Amino acid sequence: MRVAFVDDNEAHRVLMETAFPGVDVYSEPCDALLDYDMVLMDYELGEYNGLDEARILAAKNPLQAILMISAHGYIDCEFKSLPKGDIDVIREVLEQFSHTL
Repeated sequence: MRVAFVDDNEAHRVLMETAFPGVDVYSEPCDALLDYDMVLMDYELGEYNGLDEARILAAKNPLQAILMISAHGYIDCEFKSLPKGDIDVIREVLEQFSHTL
């Protein structure tokens, strides 16, 4: 599985490259992301909005898994713009993950 990580924060990109050497990192969205099976994308990407960029990717490659990440609590309000089924899946995955910690 090919995985890409998109974050404008250099420290986060270095951490990802160090912890997960097989993950390719990008500082901003680009067309090359369409070639990945999964994209981890930061919500705030400098001049870009990660959620808007994720929608663009999803429209071009609907089979691609796109996971939004954020250090900010307000991303939950953006879930309201996703279809209800997607919100439920995201919350279920997060709940299962939190129980494993």
